[in-house]
Amino acid sequence: MTDLSEDTISSIDSRLLNNLKTKGWTIIDNVLNQEELDKLKVSIDDYLIKNNFDTNSFDGFLWIEDSICWSLEVVKAVVNPSALKLIRSFLETENIHFSHQPIITILKPAKQLIGCYPEGGWHSDYPYRDYFFPNNQWPKKPELGVQYNICIDDFKSENGATQFVLGSHKICTPPPEEFNLNGTRPGIGIHKNVVQIEAPAGSAIVYNSKTWHRRCDELNISGKKRIAILNAVTPSWIPPMIDKQVLSKQYARSDIHKVLSVTEKKEINLMCNSKTAKQPKGTPKLFKKCVAMER
Repeated sequence: MTDLSEDTISSIDSRLLNNLKTKGWTIIDNVLNQEELDKLKVSIDDYLIKNNFDTNSFDGFLWIEDSICWSLEVVKAVVNPSALKLIRSFLETENIHFSHQPIITILKPAKQLIGCYPEGGWHSDYPYRDYFFPNNQWPKKPELGVQYNICIDDFKSENGATQFVLGSHKICTPPPEEFNLNGTRPGIGIHKNVVQIEAPAGSAIVYNSKTWHRRCDELNISGKKRIAILNAVTPSWIPPMIDKQVLSKQYARSDIHKVLSVTEKKEINLMCNSKTAKQPKGTPKLFKKCVAMER
C-alpha cells in the first residue's frame, strides 16, 4: 500500500525504477545542462575564493553546505521533477525530505595519496547506520533511503569516481569490519567486487542507501578537482541526520526563492524546510533518533 499520486505513477520512467529496485542504482541524464553547469562552476570558484578555502591544496575534499542560499542551479537541480518522481516511486511515498541540506562536495586532486591504499571509508548511507537498527539488521522492506548525487563534473575512474560493491544493498547489514582494514585494492581479496560507477557531468547517480560505497581520494589522478552535489533522501517521518533549521532560515532570507516557480518553491519547502512528520503505523521501529530538525 502506498500514498503515491496518479501523476507520479503515470509519469515515472519504468526502466530507471526497475534498475533502482533490482540493481540498487541507476543514472538520470540531463539533470543540469551545460550552461547551468558552467554557471555553477563559476559560482563555486567565486565562493571558495570569497570564503578563503584552500583552493590550491591537494588530497582530501571540501564541503559547501549552504548552496541553497546562493545557487539557483543547485536549487533547481535538487528538485528535478524526474528525480523526485523516481525517488518517491522507489520509497513508495509522496512524503519525502532531505536528511541534510544539499552539500556540494569537491574532491581535490591526489598528490601524496597517489599509489597509496588508505584504510577506511566504506559505509552505507543514512538511515542505515549502526545506531538506528537493533543488531545492525536492516529491514528489507520498506525502503527507507536513497542517495541522489548530481555530477557537476564527469565521474570517471581517473578522477576518483565513487567506489561501490554493487548488489550489497541486498545484504541488509553494514560492510564487515575487515572491509575498512589494510586499504582498498579493487579486484583483489575481500575487495574483488569493488567497482567505480562512471557518469557524465549533468547526470545524477541514484542508489539505494544500503549500498556499500567509499569516497576514494587516492584515485583522483586527473590533476583537477571533481565536484558533485550530495542529497540523502528518506521518508519524511525519519528525522534528519543534521539539523537543517539554520540553513532553512538563511534560505528564507535570500533572494533565491523569489525566482522559483510555484512547484519549485513547494518542493524546496518539502525537501529542505519542513518538520519531521509523525511516524506511520506499521513502519520499522528505530533504535535511536538522530538530531531532529525542530530542536
